[in-house]
Amino acid sequence: MTREHRSAIQRTIHTIKIVSVTLAGVAITAMALVMLAETLMRYVFTNPLGWNISAVERIFMPMSVFLALPWLYLTAGHVTAELVYDRLPTAWRRSARIIGHLVIGPLLA
Repeated sequence: MTREHRSAIQRTIHTIKIVSVTLAGVAITAMALVMLAETLMRYVFTNPLGWNISAVERIFMPMSVFLALPWLYLTAGHVTAELVYDRLPTAWRRSARIIGHLVIGPLLA
């Protein structure tokens, strides 16, 4: 693979990361605003929205989780079982990483 191809792929990955984390931030902000609106409607105007729970649990929460995954993966911020992993011998850690990539790779493709 040439340097230009690698550079293009890296730019594409970086763009995907930025777009996905931005959309995840928008989802979190929208979730907070919807819940604020629900609180105001319920306790100030005594007329709850009614659709807010469904929107939060079916749209905003999954968006915030799944759209943050590319950024977490690229920054190695994903959750790991450090309690177990850190106590493994070096060879076992390497094997665990390889197995993890083999299992997750096809799922992401």
